[in-house]
Amino acid sequence: MLFRMLYMFILFLFAGCSEKPSIPPITEKQSNEVIIYNWEEYSPLELFREFEKETGIKVILKEFETVEEQVSNLQADPLFCDLTIFDAQLIFDRYQPLKLIDTLDPKKLLHKDKFHDHFHKYQEVGIPLSYGVTGFAYDSSKIDGEILDYLFLTDSIYKSKVALLDDNDDFFLTLLTVIGFDYSKRTALTTEFIKPLEVLANKIVQNAPRVGDTFDNLDLLVSQEVLFAQTYSGDFISYQKKHPHIKFIIPSFGLNAWSEIISMSNNAPNKENAYKLLNFLSRPKSAARISNQFNYANGIVGSEKFLNDDIKSNTLINMPEEQKQKSKFYTKSIGHNSLNQKLFTILKKNN
Repeated sequence: MLFRMLYMFILFLFAGCSEKPSIPPITEKQSNEVIIYNWEEYSPLELFREFEKETGIKVILKEFETVEEQVSNLQADPLFCDLTIFDAQLIFDRYQPLKLIDTLDPKKLLHKDKFHDHFHKYQEVGIPLSYGVTGFAYDSSKIDGEILDYLFLTDSIYKSKVALLDDNDDFFLTLLTVIGFDYSKRTALTTEFIKPLEVLANKIVQNAPRVGDTFDNLDLLVSQEVLFAQTYSGDFISYQKKHPHIKFIIPSFGLNAWSEIISMSNNAPNKENAYKLLNFLSRPKSAARISNQFNYANGIVGSEKFLNDDIKSNTLINMPEEQKQKSKFYTKSIGHNSLNQKLFTILKKNN
């Protein structure tokens, strides 16, 4: 009997040893990077380094010079980046239909309650980055008096003395502004407006303007090669700090306003890390540091206490209410795409 029990025990022992041990399933290695695609020369590099130190996630920076370059790369390679920067006013009409943007999970956005009212309607497609205005700087040492309009664009006195932005939307909005069309409303461009736009575009072209990016234009202005330079408010402010004789035109009809958001790529390869960077950048202190570096308002409530005094007091960043009400955010008008491209082509062909 004892022998039989010993025999059964040995059989049981060997049977147990013959079973395969359980092995935990192999999982993919957790990504330790996040890829952001931003405008050239507009990235807060020190802030990215702090994010890396805090999280252990490496920020891979890619940069573009034009919207055309940005969209082309995003369409060509679905895994090109995790996050990118878009003009908020064009996101629903232009970028979302191209399927470039992923809808954000509100549960993963830790600071959405701090978004400025203007950005609430965009919170499913991006977090606030900045907002500012586009306009013209001029050399006050060469031009007397206050300028309240854009009539200099066609004045032969200033032939070859104007630098325009190399952007079809900026050129088109300038034309719409001069003829008095309210581009903040979704209305059709009728013949009543189309003909004057074409006439105006040709007059401006005949005045031989230069065409370049915002920094090229400002360089031409401070070197006095031109007297007027179309630029963005933040870039103007950075130049004015060293060149106080350049001023910004605040026209009586208001300014072209814009805002930018950081969006998630539809095929982002590192989505969880991307959410971490979005939350880091939307902290009030982080948003303020971006404003302090690039001279733009940021859209995050509570960032005010971290702003430099010169940023708080600058009326191109924190606009007086009357000026803010006059400034118009661009809304894509019905059926103007072909005209937009046509008028910009006229400008480029003659430059």
